[in-house]
Amino acid sequence: MVEWVSGLLGEGRGWRLFFLAVFLCIVSSSAFGVVRRLGDASSHWMICSSILYDRDLVYDVDRDLRRALEHRFDDLPSGIFLMRKGGRYVYAKSVHYAVFCAPFFLLLGGRGFLLANGLMFVGTALAVGSLVSRLRGVSGEHALLFALACLLLSNFYALVYWIDPFVFLGFLLALSYYLWFSGRKAASGVVLGFASSYRFLEAPLLLPLLAWDLADGKLRDAAVVFASFASVFSAVLAFNYVVFGSYAPYAAGVYYLTSLSECFDPATGVFDNCTLPLLPRALPGAKVIAYNVFYLFLGRKSGVLVYNLPALLAFMSAAKGGRVERSIVVVCLLDLLALAVLRPTLYQGGYHTVGNRYFTFYPVLLLAADLRRLDRRAVAAVLAASALLAAPVNANPVMSSLEWRRVGYSYPYRAFPLELTVLGLDYDLSGEGFVLHYADLNSYMAEESGFWTRGGSEAVFIVRAVRRGKLFISLTNGLYRNAVEVSVGGERRRVELGSFEGTTLEFEAEPELKYTSYWIYGRESRLAEIYVYTVRVRCTASWIPALTGHGSDPRCLGVYVQVSVGG
Repeated sequence: MVEWVSGLLGEGRGWRLFFLAVFLCIVSSSAFGVVRRLGDASSHWMICSSILYDRDLVYDVDRDLRRALEHRFDDLPSGIFLMRKGGRYVYAKSVHYAVFCAPFFLLLGGRGFLLANGLMFVGTALAVGSLVSRLRGVSGEHALLFALACLLLSNFYALVYWIDPFVFLGFLLALSYYLWFSGRKAASGVVLGFASSYRFLEAPLLLPLLAWDLADGKLRDAAVVFASFASVFSAVLAFNYVVFGSYAPYAAGVYYLTSLSECFDPATGVFDNCTLPLLPRALPGAKVIAYNVFYLFLGRKSGVLVYNLPALLAFMSAAKGGRVERSIVVVCLLDLLALAVLRPTLYQGGYHTVGNRYFTFYPVLLLAADLRRLDRRAVAAVLAASALLAAPVNANPVMSSLEWRRVGYSYPYRAFPLELTVLGLDYDLSGEGFVLHYADLNSYMAEESGFWTRGGSEAVFIVRAVRRGKLFISLTNGLYRNAVEVSVGGERRRVELGSFEGTTLEFEAEPELKYTSYWIYGRESRLAEIYVYTVRVRCTASWIPALTGHGSDPRCLGVYVQVSVGG
């Protein structure tokens, strides 16, 4: 093992010092990073502490809640998922990641997750670098440099600072392929089965391994890989049945707790009546699938070619490559397409995310990149563009994740379309039967039932409604005369407004999209038909109240907007 790592780090002392310095920076920055509640951090933190200190997965107010409040960061424990079983509440998340990080949690508390992520990032780079060196016949230092560049120039690095299983699963998938190519077929199947039992969409990555063995006539090896995969996968599913009463925690009704008061009484949380059994009712139509396929690659929040652009090198190599390149690319593409269909309004892995948190097979996809077959100028252009796209997020991954809009609504990301299908709970204003999402930075924080746009600009926002009807846009002007243009779909209206004058415009535009998704009714999440409209409000005048004796408001205001959806 030591000889392998030594060879991969390069023959020269300079290469070894360089890689060791990079790895030390990544691990130390993660170990001493700031712990924030990003993604499902609350769930993983609570599960890990419950396993370590209580030896169970039961949520108990006296023990679990007290422990969370004693070690609180952000709004922990808000954001946890629970389910009822046997008159008690148990955590409704898979335990793989929490169990793996438990030793690090004992050492550093919440930072233990980040330390584990940093170490797994290094492990992923070593595994990918070793395989690139073996498959492409290039030197260890060049292969490792390529692996590091591709991982650092993507959201794979940013998510090191999330208490999230993204890096964990990417590491396991890369490790399983490394073990397979090293001839340790049983170990490869065990690792891949463990990863797939956490997220079922990792399972198709077993297919290339079986296909290569079968094509080479190694029937025994294929059987070993499949048997070891199936045994671990089945064992975890059996464990889930015992603990959760279903094959996966998210396959039964769960309570999502969004505030501290709900953590004292979980029954008051938002109830989601089992996602997976209702899935066929939510399968999208052809138009939504087409939108999702486009968004999967070029969406502003989740596009693979926005946050993981080095993957383009793998796609380019597949056209000229052999069975390894083509089979890996085909399976990964099919996995992505399955997300667009099976998780049409959550294919990016969750709201408030940076890139696609389901694209955990990105490290495996890098194995298909064969730089020897590609034009050097094209490779340089892809890596340069990757650096341009990754820099705004990876320069400060924690703050970029917390305040994604400040980054995502600015260039270069604003050049890509905002996904209309995965807006979810991240809304800026809610009303009777609708929610509203800002699509740029030209709208100020909502006040009462409306909001001000920025003066002299065009504000774009998305309206999602649970009933189809007319859209009413009410406008109230500021101090100066203003020309306002409003467009919804193909309808466009222009009005002239005097000082503090108001008007209401009525639109009968067709919704841009219609799909089935979850909608929160009171304290319950249920499937509903969602109608999506894109609204643009452009105004010519601007007004700063603090400069005209109308209060102390220093904002540059355009027009005050209120929205309603009628019959």
